[in-house]
Amino acid sequence: FYFRAMAALVAFLWARTRRICSEWSMGEISGAMGDLGTLLPFIVALAKDGFISIGPALFFAGVFNVTSGVQWDMPMPVQPMKAIATVALTTSFLNSRSVLCAGILTAATVATLGLTRGIEFLHWIIPMPVVSGIQVGLGIRMIHKGFKLAGKTDTWIGIDSKLTGLIAVIATLSLRGNKRIPTALIVFIVGLIIAAVIVGTNGGGDGSFPNDGKSSPITWTLSDLTAEDWRDGFIHGTIPQVPLTTLNSVIAVTKLAHDLYPQRRSEISRVGVASAVGTMNLFGCALGAMPMCHGAGGLAAQHSFGARGGLSIVFLGFCKMLVALVFGGAAILSLLSEFPDAILGALLGISGLELAVSGFKGVNDFVHTTSDNDISRKFRPAALICLLAAGTRG
Repeated sequence: FYFRAMAALVAFLWARTRRICSEWSMGEISGAMGDLGTLLPFIVALAKDGFISIGPALFFAGVFNVTSGVQWDMPMPVQPMKAIATVALTTSFLNSRSVLCAGILTAATVATLGLTRGIEFLHWIIPMPVVSGIQVGLGIRMIHKGFKLAGKTDTWIGIDSKLTGLIAVIATLSLRGNKRIPTALIVFIVGLIIAAVIVGTNGGGDGSFPNDGKSSPITWTLSDLTAEDWRDGFIHGTIPQVPLTTLNSVIAVTKLAHDLYPQRRSEISRVGVASAVGTMNLFGCALGAMPMCHGAGGLAAQHSFGARGGLSIVFLGFCKMLVALVFGGAAILSLLSEFPDAILGALLGISGLELAVSGFKGVNDFVHTTSDNDISRKFRPAALICLLAAGTRG
């Protein structure tokens, strides 16, 4: 049995690798950059405040990207658990240890829902317009966050200015349908060049990049945890995160994947996504990863910028791992800290628009696929539920 299972795994990995490699296109590479507007603000803020170590966090984010890309062969995103991150950044309830505990406990809960198929029961009792509403609410929040990031710049003219964000938005929207031009990749590289110029000029005092050496990307994190850390992590991190993870990171992302890639419906399931979220955090958080999950917003973002298969997310994962291995934590943090807010805001806002449109489309599809022939009678309650869910999420 063991050898048959290993042979089947090797055959699957070989076939999936060949399939992913055949997907090479500039659209896939561009799409890989689509979700960075969500990732970078959280990972930089958490690292600057001492909640995570950016080297291991970035390395394992890359590992999870690669495994997700190979598992599903679609641009399944890997994002920070936003409720835990938000509580950590905006209150004093969590520290670096309780953040890890919150991630592990959330992972255990979601994995249990997946393995016991409890996630299917949740999907059965939750109306689809609620899931669409979550997508709309997330999209609106992403657009609002994009405007806020762009608004943090104090000037209309400059390398990180409102004009920079406006140009990025116009260029991205104008070239979205062009598969030969990796719009998001170009915009991201421009942002990195701007950040490098700023850090190279001001960051090290002598014009050099600050670097704390090549620290290990794997760190054992469970040795110093206390009962108080587990308690605080559960109360202030796990409790607010579990509803968000089950709805957005499992149910909503699976629905969006089915909508965007209907030919692959059989390849992605709520049970599989829940089990994957649980597994990657149970192992990853113990070795230095930040609490991570999937998300409908990230999938919409990467699809919006051209990603259609697993190559985009595998490419992004290897880039993250390479950066974490080559550079020290301080160098990464210095560079990402100076990444232009205007460009991040542009990427985030366009991704949010894609997700909100997908949510409204979900309501329309729900109305037209239910048995009642009176469209107006069906649409009003479905739209109301959707907007209520969007409002609570936003």
